[in-house]
Order: sequence, then C-alpha cells, then structure tokens
Amino acid sequence: MLCFVSNPLAQTVDHKRLQELSARRHQLKEMLRAERCRQGHDFINQTLHRSHKRMIKSIEKELFQLDTLINAELTNNEEIQARVQLLQTFKGVGPVTAQTMALEMPELGEFTREGVAKMIGVAPLNRDSGKKTGQRYIRGGRSTVRKVLYMAALVAIRHNTKMKALHERLIGRGKPFKLALVAVMRKMAGILNSMIRRNITWQELIGLTVQNH
Repeated sequence: MLCFVSNPLAQTVDHKRLQELSARRHQLKEMLRAERCRQGHDFINQTLHRSHKRMIKSIEKELFQLDTLINAELTNNEEIQARVQLLQTFKGVGPVTAQTMALEMPELGEFTREGVAKMIGVAPLNRDSGKKTGQRYIRGGRSTVRKVLYMAALVAIRHNTKMKALHERLIGRGKPFKLALVAVMRKMAGILNSMIRRNITWQELIGLTVQNH
C-alpha cells in the first residue's frame, strides 16, 4: 500500500509552487497544440512554415525543462509523490494526468462520487423548465483536470478492460461516442477519488469490490 500523510506546509508553499508549474505546463501544451495546427495549413509563403517550426521546437524545449523541474520538485514532496504514484496504478492514467489531479485537485479523496464529478465538470446538468425536460449537458468545473481526464479516458477505453466494457455497453445502448466517453470519465473520477480516500491502489480497490460481491 502506498501511504501519504497530511502536510499543511506542502499544501501552502510547496504545493502552490507545483500548482503554478503544472498550470504553466498546460498553457504551453495548449500553445503547442495551436502551433501544430497552424503548421498544417497550406501556406504559400514558406517563411511561415519555418516560423511555426521554430516556435514548436522552442515550446517543446520549454516543456521538457518544465517537466524536469516538476519531477525534481515532486521527489522532494513525499505526500504529493505518493498520490501521483497511487493514481497511476489505474490503467489509463499516466504521469501528467496523475500529477495534474494531485496538484490541481488537492481535495481529491474528500468528495462524494457526485461531488467529484461536479468539481471536474463531468456531472450531467439538466435544462428543465417547469414540465419541460431539456437535454442533459456538462459544464463548469476545473477545465484543466477535465482535459487530462478526457485524454486518460481515451486511453482507458482501449487498454483498461473495465472501462472498455463500460464504454462498449453504453455504445451498445445507443449512446453517442462522446457521451459514452463522458460517462467513462465520470466513472474514473469516482474511482480515483475512492482510491485516494481509502489510500489503496486500483488493483486493491478491484479486490475489495470482488470480495463485497
């Protein structure tokens, strides 16, 4: 079992510094995505292609340096590092997703299943008015966490047998791909929250579930 203890200092000084680094990493990732998209345009002026290429290379260098700095900082914070390692035991959750959730959702583990879904922004909200029932939709929440969880869900429905089965079951019921994926994200959020609350790995959580049945 991976253990971590509450450390108020880590949540005020060290944690805040890591949060800032994490936020900057996601800013750079958005910039990189935008530059790669622009580079794909069919420019007549080839100077623009070279400009985008230089910018992409520069952003990639910054990202590498930032990742190195974040990893170095994490080695000095046992509590956050333990959370990151614990979250990565879920098949589909990689280092960036685990780090983002650990750093930008320090309250993870304190929510109810519905609460964590709302905090991330994957809880279905209604558009009901009087007797009229509208379509359910998602909004709000912590967008950075939602974005990395989205990418993790795409990996999970390919490589995590339980998440793959859930997604395929929903698709079989006629749910559109994206709505089924959001349901997987919601399920993952609840599982990750439970793992942190109980301080157990994904494998240990599965074992408890099997025993309770």
